Amino acid sequence: MGLDARYDQLHELNRRLEEMIQQRTQELIEKSRELERQNQELAEANIKISEADKRKSEFLANISHELRTPMNSILGFTNMLLKGNYGYMNEQQQKNLRKVYENAQHLMHILNDLLDLSHLELGRLTLKLSPVSVRKLVLSAMVSVEPLLVGRVLHVDHDIPSDFASILADEVRIREVLINLISNAIKFTADNGSITVRAKILYVQDNGAAKEMVEIQVQDTGVGIGKENHEVIFDQFRQLNEHKKPDDRGSGLGLFISKRLVEMHEGAIRVESEPGKGSTFYFTLPAAEEKYKTSDEDP
Repeated sequence: MGLDARYDQLHELNRRLEEMIQQRTQELIEKSRELERQNQELAEANIKISEADKRKSEFLANISHELRTPMNSILGFTNMLLKGNYGYMNEQQQKNLRKVYENAQHLMHILNDLLDLSHLELGRLTLKLSPVSVRKLVLSAMVSVEPLLVGRVLHVDHDIPSDFASILADEVRIREVLINLISNAIKFTADNGSITVRAKILYVQDNGAAKEMVEIQVQDTGVGIGKENHEVIFDQFRQLNEHKKPDDRGSGLGLFISKRLVEMHEGAIRVESEPGKGSTFYFTLPAAEEKYKTSDEDP
């Protein structure tokens, strides 16, 4: 084959190669445009989802707030009836009215959970930090759960010395966390069981320095939780109902909200549990600085 023929052949190959490159380039440009269009549609869809989610949270906040007012009235008037403020009631009437009161309290608890959830999602929930006595906080939470112990045979106690450290926390919110954990322990612990609240000091590394934290533990001798569910129980609207009576079911938000509240305090929450061997929930909170620590006397 002569040089001219080889030159023509190379020229033809080069031409074909350029055509293929141009074709591939055009295909890539078209695919890039299509990908850009899809990304734009996805971004617009995400904006719409975000706006819908915000409207949902605002709706939850508004409806929860509106429902709390009549529910408070129901609780107030029912309580006065039970106290005999409006005259005598026989035993059956009192029994039925107590059931109304208990169900209204249950509904109020769910409304409060929904309101907290909506405030968390909207970023409206803020913390009011101050030094808080751990012992006093635990005693206050234990008083709040006393109605759950009526008719039960459970030993509920704490093991926190009077001179134990204080935490830097929002007292109302952390009390809410404690009440939720103790209430769950009561629900899942059979009669003749026990529930104990403990606390200890931990030192964790923070940017190379040891930071003083307080770990609060709520231990029960209840039914326990399988390892596969140790993370699931902290998810939103997730409940393990196999051991619950229908009347005991809540919103499925308690542990999710507790986790968010603890994390807002720069702490962490976890559980150790085995089926049939009870559960221990641990959560950490920053200790108050020495100059802010409170003296502690039982209320």
